[in-house]
Amino acid sequence: MTLMFKPAFLAATLGLTGAAFADSDASFAQMTPLLEGLKSIGEPEIMSGAIAACYLGTGNRAMLEEMMALDDWEVYEPYDGVLAYTPFVAPNLIVTVYADGELCDVENTALTITQMQDAVIAAFDKAGVFVELQEEDTGCYVALVEDWHDGTLVGRINSNGQDPVCFSDVPGASIRFEAFR
Repeated sequence: MTLMFKPAFLAATLGLTGAAFADSDASFAQMTPLLEGLKSIGEPEIMSGAIAACYLGTGNRAMLEEMMALDDWEVYEPYDGVLAYTPFVAPNLIVTVYADGELCDVENTALTITQMQDAVIAAFDKAGVFVELQEEDTGCYVALVEDWHDGTLVGRINSNGQDPVCFSDVPGASIRFEAFR
């Protein structure tokens, strides 16, 4: 199955026009092919696809739901208004879309925080999109992508769960994308 999310479609869906589209067009075009990984059986490709889906769709729940509506993924609603997606071939990976789509979380229960940082960098590097990891005052790392949908996309990397921590060698890490416009 080929996923057909071209930059122009994504821009139209998100309401991007003019300069906002021109600024994001290159990174959209570069990240879109990674969505093919969502249909893969290889975990690195699935992980890259999940990161790309959150990158491309954070802020637009309908588009995230469309990208994640795949036969090889289980979807469930752990809380009211929250959707979680897990690929059958990689049950340790969970993509969670919150309420209006302003938050999109990629969690991997088998990766440590350092390994999650490496996976994030690998996904963006594979697409040729520059991402900068910066350490916050809290000690957590954030992945920053500027000029994203006429704003900044922030992906916080930490442990998964209700009380995330910034440092841990225990498997269970996530990146939570949040849109700031």
